[in-house]
Amino acid sequence: MDFNNLLSQISSIMNTDEKKENKPSGQSLCFYPDDFSNDFPNSKSQKNAWENNDECKTCEQNPLSLLKLLPFLALFKGGKKVKTENLISQIASLSPEISKFEPLIKLLSKSEEEKKLPSIDSYKKIEQWCYSINVVINTYHKNMKTIVLTGGGTAGHVMPNLALVPELKKHFDRIVYIGSNGIEKDLAENEGLEFYEIPCVKFIRSLTIKNFAIPFKLVSSIKKAKKILIDIKPNIIFSKGGYVSIPVAIAGKKLGIPVLTHESDLSLGLANKIISHYSKLTLTAFEKTAEGKKRYVWSGTPIRNKIMKGKKENLNFNLNPLKKTVLFFGGSLGSKAINEKVLSNLEILTRKYNVLHITGKGKLGNKKMKDYFPVEYTNEIENFFASADMIVSRAGANSIFEILALKKPALLIPLPKSESRGDQIDNAKYFAEKGMCHVLFQEEMTDQKFLGSIANLEKEAQNLKKNIKENSFSNPNKKIVEIILKNAK
Repeated sequence: MDFNNLLSQISSIMNTDEKKENKPSGQSLCFYPDDFSNDFPNSKSQKNAWENNDECKTCEQNPLSLLKLLPFLALFKGGKKVKTENLISQIASLSPEISKFEPLIKLLSKSEEEKKLPSIDSYKKIEQWCYSINVVINTYHKNMKTIVLTGGGTAGHVMPNLALVPELKKHFDRIVYIGSNGIEKDLAENEGLEFYEIPCVKFIRSLTIKNFAIPFKLVSSIKKAKKILIDIKPNIIFSKGGYVSIPVAIAGKKLGIPVLTHESDLSLGLANKIISHYSKLTLTAFEKTAEGKKRYVWSGTPIRNKIMKGKKENLNFNLNPLKKTVLFFGGSLGSKAINEKVLSNLEILTRKYNVLHITGKGKLGNKKMKDYFPVEYTNEIENFFASADMIVSRAGANSIFEILALKKPALLIPLPKSESRGDQIDNAKYFAEKGMCHVLFQEEMTDQKFLGSIANLEKEAQNLKKNIKENSFSNPNKKIVEIILKNAK
């Protein structure tokens, strides 16, 4: 469980529903809950005893406030109860001051286990502890900076967000991801990020009756996102596009939260076209995309630090040292067209090269051949990149920028317009015109052209590397985070 989220919930619990009037400033632990008896069956008599106790009636902080500390011990996260003993070490690590509250936690833990409230005799002993905890938590919460990341549908809308996390952690106490129950959920949670799920509204480009339900679904998603944002109270929202980002951006704008969105492709996708109207700034990977446009800033695209740290020796394959290695992959979902060409020409390819092949989930066949190394998916793409002398891939912007950052010769096979909005074709043409990659269009991809293009890539590899070096492809993560910080409230 994310401890910053715990603090936020505790602070929210301890600073609401105050009914006591004319209280001295700063004393905010006076509560009168009416619904505690369902959780504590033996508490009714104790409540009456407290209410009839003269000393309790006159005190500034009624002992019933202790009930509000019990979520400290029994918060629910994903349906799992958080045990008190697991919280004690987390609480103690918050600051040297808060470790003194361990006796209070143990005392309340005992009360929780016995399903009854702390006795009146315990009240004076822990009254000051309650107040001190409130002060410490409130101070921490006021100074806590929070950012919401959003984006999903494909890894291309998620990985750039995750690439920023190491740099964001230097400046934000809490990093929250809002997405759908898609690839972003697994990737964000694997990164250890706090994740909130909302329904994803997707526009189908073909004429279909399903699109008529979009306005109703979108309103519902905006309400859900708004509720989450009110609870989180972020300083800024950073969107990486994808349909799930739309309700988050709209809700953020309505709540006065600064929204920044980032576009990796040369042209804006439909989601980002919508989100840009709600954004304070639209950041772009390509300088050309931002030219002459208000509220557009060329920033480059985030690049994962681990991409630059791959090692050939960490790849658990017995590569033939006498052959060059070619990596084939088709993005996070794999590419049927590339897979088919690799397999149909595998015997010819393996005569000359080691063939690393990332097929995509659910697309791994049973083909076996010497110097052919297929995998369905990998979390260690950096080691595949490090091992490759040449790369053949789709032309998603994130993949291209990572390949160029590594200065690897690449043959790009963009998705055809029949399967996309044409963004990969634009990306590939842009870099090919600058002499930094080669392009093979899928519509023209015969076996002969496929093999000939790979042979030509090998022949021109040094020229491509030279052209890449002449262009600056430094990691822009720090620059992007600086823009985020400048625009956070």
